[in-house]
Amino acid sequence: MILSSHVDDLKGGGEPSCCERVMKILEEAFGKMKMQYGTFECIGIMHEQDPKTKQIWTHQQHYVKQLKTINDAEYSVSHATDAVSVATYAAFRSLLGAIAWLTQTMLPICVYVAFLQRQAENLTVGDVKKLNRLLRWIKSNLTQIGIRFHELVGPLRLVSVSDSAFKAQEYEGLAMRGAIIMLVSARTDLPVDSPWECVVLDWFSRKHTHVVRSTFAAELHSMLDSAGLAILLNATWTEIFSKQKLNPAMIAQMQDEGRLQLPMDLFIDAKSVRDAIAADQIKVPAEKTLYIHVLAGRDLLDRKLFERLIWIDTKDMIADGMTKGSIDRKALMEIGPTGLWQLKGDKPVAFTRSGRQTKRLQ
Repeated sequence: MILSSHVDDLKGGGEPSCCERVMKILEEAFGKMKMQYGTFECIGIMHEQDPKTKQIWTHQQHYVKQLKTINDAEYSVSHATDAVSVATYAAFRSLLGAIAWLTQTMLPICVYVAFLQRQAENLTVGDVKKLNRLLRWIKSNLTQIGIRFHELVGPLRLVSVSDSAFKAQEYEGLAMRGAIIMLVSARTDLPVDSPWECVVLDWFSRKHTHVVRSTFAAELHSMLDSAGLAILLNATWTEIFSKQKLNPAMIAQMQDEGRLQLPMDLFIDAKSVRDAIAADQIKVPAEKTLYIHVLAGRDLLDRKLFERLIWIDTKDMIADGMTKGSIDRKALMEIGPTGLWQLKGDKPVAFTRSGRQTKRLQ
């Protein structure tokens, strides 16, 4: 059985007999409890379990239906760069906060929410109209957005798919990082001829916390950030499914020795980053401060925290939409509900470390 808690709410799953025993113990301590099975809402997210397949569909459709666009009629003749009233500013912050809550199940909107949050301090009429447009798009695609959890057949792998966007500007640069972490049923070496079944576990779309001066730097830092998140998820998985009770020190040692339960892969579409990390002799990059970060990427493979560093075609980079608003949302809209991921672009190239040698797999 597995349980999670939020304030006074419990969410869990397991064998019915085990669940009944736990509920009996809780009711003896706290009194009669309200229980919901199969279909219920928890922290604003609807959980709907199919009674036959046991798949769980999570979404926030009920929440979206309560949201309304901001009345922007008073700005019908205003320029997009004009400032807004105090009342409109308050309405914008309220609606943006509500839409930001939707990023718990809606991957396609994350990059837009991140953009609008950056505009909040100097809000303009154009920003208000963009937020209204985003809400209308969400409502028009409402039934297609969510995350489906289903049983996966081994062998299981944890994969991190990361991307970054870098735009040099006159006085400052904008660098976004994004990633999707998935648990996959890797019954083939790579999802080329047939798709991998997968479950999306975590994701992010946000500005870089590091100072980056190039696309190379942005992609490298994004990969390392996503790797850190994947390692954390693998450590959690290891603690939950280990046959012995593990304390933090034991998990830390397993991590240092590359013995976490799930094998992991890093997927990127930056050839320059792949080449730098996979080189037989790592060279100092043109931006010399990045040398230690390239070594850190190699160390992830040397310590067997990750088995493979895999370059994929930009056409297959599903995290592209987490960093760029101009990218088609189709890939992000399909990966969560369908639980299928297939590479259809140029043939991927994988690198793995064995001792001090780099192996190239195609």
